[in-house]
Amino acid sequence: MPDTPQEFGSIEWIPYKYRELNDDDLFWFTMEKSRENKAYRKVNDGSALDLSIMEQFPVDRNRIVYQKEY
Repeated sequence: MPDTPQEFGSIEWIPYKYRELNDDDLFWFTMEKSRENKAYRKVNDGSALDLSIMEQFPVDRNRIVYQKEY
């Protein structure tokens, strides 16, 4: 039997360790569907870019982050 279709507009969150992402990938720190859960971009294995203020900050390589699958 096929998988049940997702509700329109729903998001499937896929967890990854930060180090598993490719440079320039978008990611989120939580699986919330809200304005407070903003997107970030991986710069390298040790830092990310906060896209709302365009500032880099350090990130633990082993931290779990999420990418969206629509």
